[in-house]
Amino acid sequence: METMKLRIPILTVFLALLLLGCDKIDITGFGVTVNTRFKDSIRWNESHPPKVVTAGSDSYTIYCMGDSHVGTLGNLDLFLGKASQAEAVAVAMVGDLTTGKGEDYEKFHRRLLQETVNTLFPIAGNHDLYFGGWEEFYTRFGSSTFTFTIETPEATDIFICLDSGSGTLGPKQLEWLENLLKTTRTNYRHCIVLSHLHFFGFNPFSIEGFMPEESDFLMKLFLENDVDLTVSGHLHYKQEGTFGKTTYLVMEPLTEHYSDPGFLTLTIAGDQIDYSFEKLHQ
Repeated sequence: METMKLRIPILTVFLALLLLGCDKIDITGFGVTVNTRFKDSIRWNESHPPKVVTAGSDSYTIYCMGDSHVGTLGNLDLFLGKASQAEAVAVAMVGDLTTGKGEDYEKFHRRLLQETVNTLFPIAGNHDLYFGGWEEFYTRFGSSTFTFTIETPEATDIFICLDSGSGTLGPKQLEWLENLLKTTRTNYRHCIVLSHLHFFGFNPFSIEGFMPEESDFLMKLFLENDVDLTVSGHLHYKQEGTFGKTTYLVMEPLTEHYSDPGFLTLTIAGDQIDYSFEKLHQ
């Protein structure tokens, strides 16, 4: 694996600033490192093989959401209702799903149990880790670094889910991702990466995206291995861009504290991937 010279002292400062910038954050509850979470996730994966979703035709739709910050369930109910009505084959949830508090995790989990659980794919964001949130996430959902595939009559597509809740993937997860892409990417028609943190944004006073060195490494890795698309949240506003063959998308949040919440739909038909930014209340 290429060596990445991450600026660890600076990254530490940025993480501290991020935490101090969020009100009502239990800083001590954030303390499970990305490397520890990755080890937990891999251990989970060893006894829970990657899920395979079967699509009845070569055209299928996935609904994506993030930043619900449950709390309250009104927007989540509306979103899941739309996904069900559209007969989405899967729902991807890219982090900041809860406040991190145990009672909100319990509320969120109970709501998901009313759906077809096998097609729901949650990953952790930074807010999900507050107040000792990793234990709450892991107890209910298991891994936050995993893959799932969607099989159609014509081909199979892979979706790679990453844990970026600490503002970095960490060396172990990066190594896993690089090896996965280099050894298996050619087995699949499309490759889509899901992450709470997005891949192209940097602010010296908060973590809006990965550190520049890590972002550069990832974007080069995606370019070299034909990653079609990435889907992220965290920013609470919509962004889209392209680098090489990879399209980078950032969704609006689903939270009820946002005046105009949104989500994303992906429609895959053969070699074509179409996406649409949707408004929840339309």
